[in-house]
Amino acid sequence: MPLSPLVSETEALEHYNRHFSAQTWKAARGWVAQEVRQSEMFRNASEARCEDEIARLMNLVTDAALELSGHGFHQGACLILIRVMDTTLSEPSRQAIFAHLERFIPPGDPRLGDYRLLSAALAALSQARRSLLRAVSLTSGLRDWRGNAIYFSIHAAFMETSLAGRLIAEDSPDYLATKQRIALNDLRESLYALVRINDEHKAHFTPLADLVKE
Repeated sequence: MPLSPLVSETEALEHYNRHFSAQTWKAARGWVAQEVRQSEMFRNASEARCEDEIARLMNLVTDAALELSGHGFHQGACLILIRVMDTTLSEPSRQAIFAHLERFIPPGDPRLGDYRLLSAALAALSQARRSLLRAVSLTSGLRDWRGNAIYFSIHAAFMETSLAGRLIAEDSPDYLATKQRIALNDLRESLYALVRINDEHKAHFTPLADLVKE
């Protein structure tokens, strides 16, 4: 993701204060507070612990707003917020937060639109990973060549969705490469099994298997 255009610290703070909306802030905080208090981790927690968690999440929102305002110290804050929202907050809370952040974006600036798309993609990937992981579990006991092909094809898809999520999170290239190697190995195993189902499969899948040989 491109970084926000930088301005001086004074200009960034002036921009932030000028565009801050108590109304959108309170709306976002209300959704976040509700989710924190209803979450499994904080349902039985003290009010002080809940307030600390709410403050932590809303501080991330402030940091993201400062990034969008051009503050140099807070570059990357939007991406951090997106990653946290993916594992912590529901769609209504995310949309309330984005509505608040829109206050800080100049007309025609595409950055927040890109962050919205990344956030939605992460949510979809998380749902896909849960479904694929269940499918991996369900097919792990299949014993013939066709079953092996099904299992490794699903596991390859699971690893690729995991890789896409880590790409959005901008993980290190060495970690991403490790994920990709696992997915490629799954693909090789799937093709190895497909070739052995019968002669017709062998004719169609052998050239593909040759393409991904180590």
